[in-house]
Amino acid sequence: MTILNVRDVSKCYRLGRVPVPAVRNVSFSIADASFSVLTGPSGSGKTSLLNLIGCLDRPDSGSIEIAGTDVGKLAEKALTTFRRQHLGFVFQNFNLLAALTVAENIAYPLQLAKQDAAARKERVAFLLDAVGLNGKDGRRPHELSGGERQRVAIARALAARPRLVLADEPTASLDRATGAQIVALMRRLQREHGVSFLFASHDTSLIAGADTVINLRDGALQARAAGIEQLVEA
Repeated sequence: MTILNVRDVSKCYRLGRVPVPAVRNVSFSIADASFSVLTGPSGSGKTSLLNLIGCLDRPDSGSIEIAGTDVGKLAEKALTTFRRQHLGFVFQNFNLLAALTVAENIAYPLQLAKQDAAARKERVAFLLDAVGLNGKDGRRPHELSGGERQRVAIARALAARPRLVLADEPTASLDRATGAQIVALMRRLQREHGVSFLFASHDTSLIAGADTVINLRDGALQARAAGIEQLVEA
């Protein structure tokens, strides 16, 4: 069973009058409850493709299907609701809200979904335990280490029980040892909770431990990646 099907997706931006192709006819699928990595040199299209999959941008052509839904057919309001219900995001620079506590940052997606206070409190307590941050619920981001902030970001990404979590260079701002701990944490959460992770990353530890590696260069797929179906013209 697949969680993500990308079919013949292309995206071109413009720099003034100059067209800049970012993603070129990319097709692949990843399995449900999998741990997958988009990799390639800087400028290869990893972040652009991740933004398209995350419904933060729309492709010029092709289709993206997530959990059985062709997201390109959704109107903007429905797309926002779908993204909130089915997708989680982990960013390189954490993107935590400085004025909120750890618990409040984790609960924020649940507030947007209008979940009642008791259910939010229970879910936050569960996630604090899952990411090893018990006792730090009242701290604010500036009181945490980089690794702790990324754990908060991961907990927040999982708050609404998404089917797919997207992460853009989640270990790039961390030292090697802390990055390895974060990778191990995400792998454990993926196995225990059945959520799929898709990363854009250069991190060799992430790439080595992935179920699926999708190689990009100049916006196009470079080779058949183990564990996925690809539609690539010879």
